Amino acid sequence: MKQCKHLFAFICICAIAICSSSCKSSDTKDKEIVDNSVTIRLRSLTDIKLQNPTAVVTLYGYDEAMADTKASVVARKTVSLTAVPLDVVMAIPKKPESMINPKPLKASYYLAFYCDANKNNIEDEGDLILDSSKGLNTVILDSKDTQVYFLKSM
Repeated sequence: MKQCKHLFAFICICAIAICSSSCKSSDTKDKEIVDNSVTIRLRSLTDIKLQNPTAVVTLYGYDEAMADTKASVVARKTVSLTAVPLDVVMAIPKKPESMINPKPLKASYYLAFYCDANKNNIEDEGDLILDSSKGLNTVILDSKDTQVYFLKSM
């Protein structure tokens, strides 16, 4: 009977140790998933009229050395666009290049933005996108500076 008590105590201690170690490892995994962030400022040179303040900011990655390949989503964030300018902090995965398919030789990143401003569920006139005439939508992941992008109506 005494041996059963010791065995039971041993099993309980092992269960507690396993549970606490698995909880710690999940915290570590979360820290490994997101290593960095990029701050993006969305501006506009014209007045923006919004019926729908929900917008999606997407960070794409691609291989600069490979022509005619599809870009891969690296990060995506839904934001509430209530006023412009708007600063958006996007979490970046620890190894963003690992999310690009096929595996890149030289990874580059760019930003996309979409807001169905007129709430008709159709990509059409009046919706908001990034204005590529104001510069490239390239994102520099290791920059600590706020990167500025301009919005325009379609």
